[in-house]
Amino acid sequence: MDQPELARLEHANMIELFALVGANVPGALVRRAGGVALVTTGLPFLLFNQVVVEDGTATAADVADAVARARARGGPFVVNSARAP
Repeated sequence: MDQPELARLEHANMIELFALVGANVPGALVRRAGGVALVTTGLPFLLFNQVVVEDGTATAADVADAVARARARGGPFVVNSARAP
């Protein structure tokens, strides 16, 4: 396995972990659409409140939509725009 493929798999695993954590927190929002993953749990850690670009299909509008949804929930969150190669 080459480095880009390993990075892609690690990125996908990280997003899946966030989604699984979110799915187990009452009231959390987990949404994956348009190449963007949105996980807002309300937990007091930015790690579990993120907008993450999943892949190269994400557009600026997709990211903006996820950011708007995260903002509407009222808690702090982080946007990770880097994606695996």
